[in-house]
Amino acid sequence: MDMDGTSDPYVVIDSGFQKWQSKPVMSTLLPIWDEEVVIGVINHATVDSLALPEHLQQDYIEISVWDHDLASDDVIASHRIPFADIPGYDEDCIIDEPKATWYEMQQESSWVDDIMGSDLGQWVQSLLKPTPRTERRRSSLLKLEHEARRKSVSIDAETAPKPAIKKDHWKTVADKVFKRQHEFAGAHDESKRGQGSCKVKLAIWFDNKYLPKSPPLLGQLMLRLQNARVHPRDNDEGRNVMIVLQYGRHWVRVPSIKASGNGLAVFDQKFTIGVHDPGTVLTVGVFDDCSDNLLATKPQFLGLFRIRTCTLASNEWFEVDQPLYRLINGEIWEKGRVKCSIYFQCNKYLQTIAAMFACPLPDLAYYHPLTEEWKDAIDTAMQDFEIALMTAQPEELGFCQEMVLHVRGPVHVKFSMTMFKANIARLKDALGPIGDLAGHFDDICEWKNFRLSLGVNVLGVLLIWYYMYIPHLVMGYLLYSFVKGYWNNEVSRHIDPMDVQLYGGVKGQKESEAAEAEEQTEKEEEEPEEEESKGAFEQMRQQYNEAMNLLTGIQNTLGAIADVLERLGAMPHWNDPRISLLCTVLFGVVLAVFNFLPLKTILSVVVLFVLRHPSLRDPIPPPPINMVERLPSRGDKMFREYEE
Repeated sequence: MDMDGTSDPYVVIDSGFQKWQSKPVMSTLLPIWDEEVVIGVINHATVDSLALPEHLQQDYIEISVWDHDLASDDVIASHRIPFADIPGYDEDCIIDEPKATWYEMQQESSWVDDIMGSDLGQWVQSLLKPTPRTERRRSSLLKLEHEARRKSVSIDAETAPKPAIKKDHWKTVADKVFKRQHEFAGAHDESKRGQGSCKVKLAIWFDNKYLPKSPPLLGQLMLRLQNARVHPRDNDEGRNVMIVLQYGRHWVRVPSIKASGNGLAVFDQKFTIGVHDPGTVLTVGVFDDCSDNLLATKPQFLGLFRIRTCTLASNEWFEVDQPLYRLINGEIWEKGRVKCSIYFQCNKYLQTIAAMFACPLPDLAYYHPLTEEWKDAIDTAMQDFEIALMTAQPEELGFCQEMVLHVRGPVHVKFSMTMFKANIARLKDALGPIGDLAGHFDDICEWKNFRLSLGVNVLGVLLIWYYMYIPHLVMGYLLYSFVKGYWNNEVSRHIDPMDVQLYGGVKGQKESEAAEAEEQTEKEEEEPEEEESKGAFEQMRQQYNEAMNLLTGIQNTLGAIADVLERLGAMPHWNDPRISLLCTVLFGVVLAVFNFLPLKTILSVVVLFVLRHPSLRDPIPPPPINMVERLPSRGDKMFREYEE
């Protein structure tokens, strides 16, 4: 509490590894925040509490009210709510949020409260209260001002009719402030002076309807790390190669191995991970453990590569020799190579295909969808949870924050001219067949090839007369494309490396040149910070942020459109062998059905399905959309820039 009897309160919510702080409400004893927040907690039923440090083994949520001050903030009161007392702790789905309740908070006395309750505090308050002398002086000044206004201002008025205002029209209106003052009366009782006391009204619960489903075990993913060959440091010293594996929620750090003179580090280790979703991506990141370097304080990132599980054929070993690339200042630098073998053991073939069509979230998450702000808050909470959990491990097997962010990637993708150009290039490549078809059509119209143009004209006339055979030709062409893609995939079966063509190819391999480019990037990032520190550019900075948000939305939209087109184009190329085989069989069956059902019947069924009644519609996405979202795309092979 301040000397004038008011306070600048704000609320801090602590769940053990994540904190949230509200904005302070200035000079009041009845603050109203009216905010919603998502706080992540650690489920001790699924996480081994013995492996966590003491500050992460918290089984309660602490709510504290603080008094904002220029020098140092003072805590007014706090309250702890155990997880077991919060609704939804037993993983029960709560559709309607519970009502807000009042929580009593108590705290030991602070130095301000001690002063206000002492004789010194009463003397200070007496100085702030008006004395008879100041009251007489104030009334005389008001009287002189009133007389001056009477002489200088003239008002013309007319007599109003008598029934215009009646006495019974004046009714007292109950003010809500009196009710709040009555509820807070116990919090500011004179008998409790010397102690911090307050009430906070809030609604708190565990929202379990948005948690991902836990599908059954489909198989095992086996990874055998053989060796890594990296480029030496600037002083031709060998690196301490360290590999980090990330597959869904599983994180593994391979102990560092000193590379030999030619940069070769032999690991020869095997890892087995359970597969529950075939659309999960395996990320292999390589770092240089600079613990032996006195000048370096954190591991140096060398590169990574990603492999989506659905791109692997069942029960077959794949030899992978992937280069390590790193994006520095919009340019690609090669840091070395990693050699490994990967094997997807899958005996439940039909269950694996069915998992591709399953919804990733429970049904209630689609009937009560989240807003974009809540989704961003949940993603941020999940990232904070992973960072807190990884950094809490022992030092020899622990992770630093930079390692987790490099491998996982940023939650919120910021605007980058490099990413913007890469998404435009992806969109051009995805729409390339349409451009090629338009070019062939121009050649046909110009009759550059007489036989081809004559054949297309004859075919067009036949299709106009016999239009009922158009679906047969379309299905036949799709079937031919899938069979051709299967043949090409069998001839050259390999796992694609990270896509460097989107960024103009590899710039170089020298460590000194890459270090200079990285230092130049850091200098460019420091310059705008100095400009932003000046108050004269505040409005310009706000306009700049709005423009960046708009460009970021355009960039992400282009990337999303390119993802959909690339995933649809991945099916005839057999990037996912199981889905491509299913589509090939399905097209063959549809082609046979077209021989028995007329085209009018098929079109009538399609129109009735599209124009069905809203009561027959469902907010849950259909299985084909879930399948397309799990297919591979070039977005898996793109570099996600992380600003250190």
